Amino acid sequence: MPKKDTNTPMPSPEEFIREANKKPATEKGKRVTLYLPLATDDELIQLATENNVSKTIILKALLSGFRNMDVNEQNRLLFEAIKNK
Repeated sequence: MPKKDTNTPMPSPEEFIREANKKPATEKGKRVTLYLPLATDDELIQLATENNVSKTIILKALLSGFRNMDVNEQNRLLFEAIKNK
């Protein structure tokens, strides 16, 4: 049987410090940039302020509500959004 190489190379001090300074990898999410009409952003800010939450929480709640709607209601809302673009 061939011998396994048990000697792993030691990182240089620079590599060691670079690895130590890295932020831990998490599966929190992905940063996304949305271009919204100013009125829509104002509404998001107002909802977030009134409910003392972030705009992200408002968007998550809206998406959750949208998912729980009937398909016909979803289509009606999408049509209205496209029409009012």
